[in-house]
Amino acid sequence: MPQSLPDTTPPKRRFRWPTGMPQLAALLLVLLVDSLVAPHFWQVVLQDGRLFG
Repeated sequence: MPQSLPDTTPPKRRFRWPTGMPQLAALLLVLLVDSLVAPHFWQVVLQDGRLFG
């Protein structure tokens, strides 16, 4: 009987999201909703030497 050759292909690695990805996605979602609700959400103004925004 012929001998089979060992499998030389590397094992497949599962894709894993980096640590903290759910928190980053939630932050982006909150910032997106805030910018839609408040039209001037990203506006930063300097008044009397102070930053407002």
